[in-house]
Amino acid sequence: MKVAFFTHYPKLFGSNRALLALMQGLKAFGVEPLVIIPGKGPMTDKLEALGIPYLTCPFRLVFAKHPRAFDSAKRGWANFWLSLGMARRLRQLQVQAVYSNTIVIDFGFVLGRRLAVPHIWHIREFGDLDYGVRPIRGWHRLRRSLEESSAVITISKAISSHWFADATVKNVHVIYDGVALAADLDARLLAARKAFEAKDPRAPFRFVLVGLLQPAKGQQTAIRALHLLRQAGTEARLVLVGSGDEGYVVKCKTLCAELGVADLVSFAGYVDNTLPFYLKADAGLLCSRAEAYGLVTVECMSCARPVIGHATGATPELIADGSNGLLYSGGAEQLAQCMRQLAENRPLAASLGQNAWRRVKEELGIEQSIAKTLAILESVVSSAETGPHREVAQVAVCQPASN
Repeated sequence: MKVAFFTHYPKLFGSNRALLALMQGLKAFGVEPLVIIPGKGPMTDKLEALGIPYLTCPFRLVFAKHPRAFDSAKRGWANFWLSLGMARRLRQLQVQAVYSNTIVIDFGFVLGRRLAVPHIWHIREFGDLDYGVRPIRGWHRLRRSLEESSAVITISKAISSHWFADATVKNVHVIYDGVALAADLDARLLAARKAFEAKDPRAPFRFVLVGLLQPAKGQQTAIRALHLLRQAGTEARLVLVGSGDEGYVVKCKTLCAELGVADLVSFAGYVDNTLPFYLKADAGLLCSRAEAYGLVTVECMSCARPVIGHATGATPELIADGSNGLLYSGGAEQLAQCMRQLAENRPLAASLGQNAWRRVKEELGIEQSIAKTLAILESVVSSAETGPHREVAQVAVCQPASN
């Protein structure tokens, strides 16, 4: 089965990392992935390393913070002309299904209709709540496109409720992103135990927060909570992993200095492999208020580390308060209370971490997400009606990259 996967950016953040894991798993079941991507970057480097073919095509996003009629028309016409050449290329490659890895692009949907093959939409974001963006062609037109897709996958119940509260769109499936294969999860548990045994029990409790450095991710809330811990006499450290806007990074560092915790906070920057940071930490933090799923939450849990998360978005779907992690509402004061609870009770943190790993092993492994996604792909492809394709002129604007 040949499937064209559309992604909206060439960076290696959460959605693309999840897509890579999915495609690798599907390949074992005979799915031949082809990635359509706007440009080159870390994602294409990874695709080349994995031997996954891709085509570059500068298609436009159909979401924006401040949609304007002129911009909508401009992007629409650009995507239309690009779709002519891309349709010809995908038809030559005998693509049998199209898969859009995000809601902010409709290029895959357009290609699916042009090729008369099934289209699957994988929704990984709220759009308005997490990124402050809206569809440039309006909610009604987007909803109609979703209704006309062969299937829709959402990464959490929170996303499904946000997009399909009225249940007018059929064939919607909730599939949590898997983070690792079962064997890898077993290896992480072993590594977690070794790391725990090697730690000095007198060392300060270490928290880690992984994610793009931006206000919505709540790094400043974590810094303020750490300040409150110091005032209470609790020894702790905070590691912030991720890159972001330099202005916001400066604000975070300035806040650390103003609160007198600059010596307690480390800025690790962007890293390709976050697992060592989870293993060195005693617990993770998730401070964003509109988390669509929380891949970093599951990754931390997969290393047998508990996560303290804000009780909004999809976070409560992953963290069972008091069982495999802690949930808090409110701001820095409430977060600090949870952080102090773990920092002053290491056996509790270890127990929650074990339960967190068990939840991932039983429900959030890659095998589970692959099996569910594969079933959807096989269903829509087998039931798709075949018919003659229209011949379209090729537009030399989408050049395949060398692999």
